[in-house]
Amino acid sequence: VAGPTGSRKTNTQHVVASSVASHHDPNEVRLLIIDIEKRERHWGQFEDSAHLAHPVVIEEDEARRVISWLVAELDRRRTQGYSTPHLFVLIDELQSLVEAGGMAESLGRLARVGRDYNLHLVVATQHPTVEALGDPAFKRNLSARLVSRVDDANAAYIATGQRNSGAERLAGPGDSILVQPGDLRRLTIARMNARDFDRLPRTVMVPELSLDELEDPERVLDVALESATQTPDPLEPAQVAYALATGRGISHLCRHLGIGSSKAGRVKAFADELRQALEQLGYSVRDTIEQVL
Repeated sequence: VAGPTGSRKTNTQHVVASSVASHHDPNEVRLLIIDIEKRERHWGQFEDSAHLAHPVVIEEDEARRVISWLVAELDRRRTQGYSTPHLFVLIDELQSLVEAGGMAESLGRLARVGRDYNLHLVVATQHPTVEALGDPAFKRNLSARLVSRVDDANAAYIATGQRNSGAERLAGPGDSILVQPGDLRRLTIARMNARDFDRLPRTVMVPELSLDELEDPERVLDVALESATQTPDPLEPAQVAYALATGRGISHLCRHLGIGSSKAGRVKAFADELRQALEQLGYSVRDTIEQVL
């Protein structure tokens, strides 16, 4: 989503997030929201959304760990062969995140292959240039662009990637050009109001990702690339059973089971899928354990 200040880029992201949350169950689709520039000032309506995978991220260090988690999750999905739930990652003011350093290459990889595993990036930026995005592959793989009015024809070319798009002649906020491979069309983005947000599913407790051991995006990226050529260790039933019974995060599983974070992530992911499958069949893991005890 590209456009100058005041062009309602954040509102456009609100429309996407609200549409996803309104039409899909939280078990099918989750939202990850990163906003280190405005520090949640325009995302308060989502702070108790039932679809959040993690509280709205407003701190740079936490954003760095979340990006590391996404790279590791991409690797887990690739090696284990799963691709659910869909995860929509909404990054407001992308340039602030790129300027924080150490994340451009990881974001580029997510943009390049994430969609194959249902990890979707929805980013907003004033300047969709290679310099601002930090990685040529990142810009190249943002295959769909929604562009608001810009100052002149040159800015329109930079924003849309196409000559004579007409983005410099748009009427104002909400009036946009949608650019997709082989297609360019003009459309209007609705403006969200309080009543629209009131209809979103809510929760009393937003879950949190296990981020304790994810400090360095570059190291996580290196591990993910190395593991692409390796056969992962098989999951052990006792490890999966423990993760299923306790519901604990990756860091705890690493310490208690004596395994690495990559395998702990695979164990947790399999246990979570197993728990979801049992619940769909009408079984409660917690109730079953309590009956046994």
